[in-house]
Amino acid sequence: MPLKSRFAVQRSLFSIRPYWVFPCLLGSFGLAFSGTPAGAQSHILVQESEYANWQSLASQPGIWQDMKADAIISSNSLSYDTGISGFGERNYRLRDVASTNALAYILDPANRSTYLQRIRDNLLVGLQDITSTHNGNTAWEYHVPMGGMIYDAILALDVIRYDPGLSTANRNQIESYLDTAVNLVRTSVWHPNGQTVRSMWDLYQGDTSGFLSWKNSHDSGLLSQFTAGGVVIPGPNYAAARLSSVYAQAKSMYLDVLEIQGYQEYYSNPELQNGYEYIYGYSHSPFGRGLTFGDAVDYSVLYAFSSSGLVDNPPILRADRFSEEAGKYAAWQILQGGFTSSPRSPRGRIINYATMTGPTTTEYELAPSRIFDAYAGFIENRQSPNALFGGLLSLTESEAHSHKEANAIALGAYGEHVLRNAGYNGWGNGSGLASWNWINNTAESGNTVIINGANHVSKTSGGIVKGMVGNAVEFARGDSGNALSNGEHLRDMLFIQPGNGAEGYWLIADHVTPITPGQPVQAFWHPNADTLQTLTANQKYLSDVTDGPRNYGTNQVKLTTFLATPPVSTQVKRTTLANRSYSFDADYLAATYHTSTGSADTLTVFFPSDQDHDTGGMARIAYGLYTGATVTQGNVVDTALTSNGNGTGNISGVSFRGEDVVYRTVDNALEWYFVGEGNIFNDGAAQRSGFQSTLDVTVFLDSNQGNIISPGTNITIYEPDLSSILLDAQMVTPIAQGSGWLSFFVPVGSHDLELLSIRPTADFDEDDDVDSFDFLSWQRGFGITTGADLSDGDSNLDGDVDTEDYGRWQSDFGLQNQLAAQNAVPEPDSAFYMLIGLLAALILNDRRYRAHRIHPAHSRRARSTN
Repeated sequence: MPLKSRFAVQRSLFSIRPYWVFPCLLGSFGLAFSGTPAGAQSHILVQESEYANWQSLASQPGIWQDMKADAIISSNSLSYDTGISGFGERNYRLRDVASTNALAYILDPANRSTYLQRIRDNLLVGLQDITSTHNGNTAWEYHVPMGGMIYDAILALDVIRYDPGLSTANRNQIESYLDTAVNLVRTSVWHPNGQTVRSMWDLYQGDTSGFLSWKNSHDSGLLSQFTAGGVVIPGPNYAAARLSSVYAQAKSMYLDVLEIQGYQEYYSNPELQNGYEYIYGYSHSPFGRGLTFGDAVDYSVLYAFSSSGLVDNPPILRADRFSEEAGKYAAWQILQGGFTSSPRSPRGRIINYATMTGPTTTEYELAPSRIFDAYAGFIENRQSPNALFGGLLSLTESEAHSHKEANAIALGAYGEHVLRNAGYNGWGNGSGLASWNWINNTAESGNTVIINGANHVSKTSGGIVKGMVGNAVEFARGDSGNALSNGEHLRDMLFIQPGNGAEGYWLIADHVTPITPGQPVQAFWHPNADTLQTLTANQKYLSDVTDGPRNYGTNQVKLTTFLATPPVSTQVKRTTLANRSYSFDADYLAATYHTSTGSADTLTVFFPSDQDHDTGGMARIAYGLYTGATVTQGNVVDTALTSNGNGTGNISGVSFRGEDVVYRTVDNALEWYFVGEGNIFNDGAAQRSGFQSTLDVTVFLDSNQGNIISPGTNITIYEPDLSSILLDAQMVTPIAQGSGWLSFFVPVGSHDLELLSIRPTADFDEDDDVDSFDFLSWQRGFGITTGADLSDGDSNLDGDVDTEDYGRWQSDFGLQNQLAAQNAVPEPDSAFYMLIGLLAALILNDRRYRAHRIHPAHSRRARSTN
C-alpha cells in the first residue's frame, strides 16, 4: 500500500467517553454485595439499566457493531477444551470464552439464555480443570495467564450473577472454584497480577476492607513499573508485555475497573499519563518494534491482531483515557501492524466495550522528541515509519529485568534498528556466545562505557539531567550516578535533525573522569549487523544492517561509525545478540581512550544511510584539548568538537569554549550553533554572531530562535541588527546594550529564546509585501547617491540606492502578508524606544525603520550573501 494512503487513516478507536458507565461506588457507597437478592442492579462494569445504551451503539454500523458481531461469532465458535495443550493456553481460552459471552449476553438479549448457559458451563468445566491441574506450580505460566483469566471470569460471572437462569447452586460452585483460583495466584512476584485478582474478588464479594487493602497493594505494584517521570523500568519489552498486552490484563486493566467504581486516581495521574505516553510514543520504534533496553527483543510490538484481523489489545484501545497524546501515539502503533486503509475494529470483549473510546477526527501521530527523567527519545520530524529515532537511557530506578546500561543508547533509521543492546533470550537463559550474566549483568553487552575494565556496580544511574528538543540540534545529558564505582560518566547525545538538504545523524560526546587519574576508558558499540567492516583502522567502521539476519523492511540500511576522537586502540570483538529464537552472532567495537589529562572527552559520529540517503563525508579535526569532526554534505558543513571545557578553541576563525560545540555553515555562512556547558561562541564575522556568558550555559541558536539552559547567570547575545530579546515570550530587561549585542540575566532553568531586530527591508511601498511594485520603486530611485529614503528604494537606509538595495529586494521578494504580522511584537521597553529615537534623529527625509521579528528568509546565510 502506498505510504500516503496507509497513514492517512484517521484515528477511530480513541476518544469518546462511554456515557453509559456511571461510577458505582464501593461498600457503604452503594455496591451490592454477594447475596443481594435477584433483581438487584449493581454490577462491576455496567448496570442493567445501561444495557439499552450499549445495544443502541451496537446497532450502528462501525466498530461497535463489529464488536457485537465478533462477540457472537466467538461465542458460537469457542468453548473450553480440557485437551488444549499448555496451562497458559487453557487459561487464555477460558478468558476469551468468558469475555465474549458476557458481551454477547448484554448486546444480544434475544439469545441471552444461550450466553448465560455458555458462561456457566465453561466456567464450571474450565475452572475445575485449571484449579485441579495447577498443583502449586510457581512458573509464570501458572500465574499471569491465570490472573488474566480470573479477571475476565469475575466480570463474566458478575454480568449473570442475578439472572434467574443461573441457579444458586451453580453460582456457588463457580464462586468456590474462583476462590480457589484466586488464592493459587502468587503475590510475591509479577506485580500487580496477584494483587489485582484478590482485590477484584473482594470487590465482587463485597469485602470492603479486603478490597481496599489489596487495591492499595495493586496501586503500589502498578506504579512500581514506572520511574517518577513515567519511564517503564523493566524496559520496552515489558512495557508491552505487562502494560499493553491482552495476555496480562490483570496487571494493566484493573485500574479501569477502579475508575468505573469511582476511584478517579489513574487516568488523571501524571505518572501514568507520562508513562502511557512513553509506552506508545517512545518505547517502540516508528515502525512499531521495541528498542532493546533491558530484557528486550527487537521484535516486541504494542499491538496484537486476532485471526479475524481485529485489534486484540484492550490496553492500547483506551490509551487516550490518559491523554490525547497517548491515544494518538497508540493509534500510530496500531497502524504499523494494520497495513490497512480503513480503521481496525477491536475484538468483541466486554472490557473493550466498557473502556475503549470511539470515533473522532483526531489523527494518529508519530511522537516528537521528548526528554523524560530517565530517558531521552529523539525522533525525526516527519510522520513516517522510516523516520530516524534513538534513545538515551539513564535509569533512576531498576529491577530484575533491567541491565547494566547506565547511559546506554539505541538507534534506528529507515525502518531498521541500527544500534542495539544485549537483548533477551528468556529469564535466566544465555544465548550462543552470550551467557545470562553477560546479557543481564555486564555493562560491556550494552552501548555504554566502563573505566579500567571494571563492570558497572549498579543498574541504577543518575537520570537525564538536562536536555532540549524541538531544534535543528536536539540534546540530552545522562549521568552515570552510582553505576560506576571508580569514576563518573556524563554522556551527551545530540541528534542532528535532517535540514538544509542534509541528512540526519547522531553525535555522542562522552565525558569520563576516573577517580584514579590515568586509568583507561572503554566505550562499546553494538551495531545491529553480524559483521563490522573496518574502513579506516581506529577511525571508521561500516555495518550493513540489511545484510544481517534481522530486517523489517526493504531499505538497504547501513550504519557508519566514525571515531572522531582518536582512541589509543580499538578491537573488533564478537558476541551473540540475544533475541529468543532470532538470536544471532555479531561483531561489536571496543574503543579504548587515555585519561592523561584527567578525563577522557570523546566524540563519536553515527551516520545512517540507505539507497535514498547518502552518508556524509567525515574528517577528524583538532585544536588543543578539542577533538572532533567535520561532517560535509554538499554545501552544508557541520563542525562538531568536544573537550573538558577548560580552554578556548579556534577552528578557521570561529572561537568557542565548551564541553560540546557543534555549528553548521551553509555556503560558508553560519546557519546555527550549539554549545554545551560553555561560555563563548564567536563566528568570527565582522558583524558577530554568538554569545558570551559569565557562567557555563548550554545554548542553541538558529537565526532568531533557540534555547538556553542556565545556572543563573548573565549572558550577552551577539547578532547583527539585534534590538531586543524575548525570554520565554517575555521581553528581557537589558543590563547593557549596543549595536548588535545585548546583555541580560538568565534565571536558573531551561528557557526559550527569541531575538528581535531592527533590520532593513525591501518593502519600499510599505504595503506589507515585497513584490514587483517594490522593484519599480528601487528602479526609479537607482542612482541616487545622497538623501535617499525607503520609498526611493534605499533598503539599508545609507542614503543611496544601489545594487546592495537591489540584493535586499531579491532576498525579500515573495514575502507577502507576513511583514505586517511581524510588526506585532510585544511592547518595547524604554531602552528600545531610546534606540529608535536615536536612529530616527540620524535619518534624513523622514526615513522609517521597522522593528519586527527576523523572518526565516532573512537568516544569517541570507544576510551574509547580500
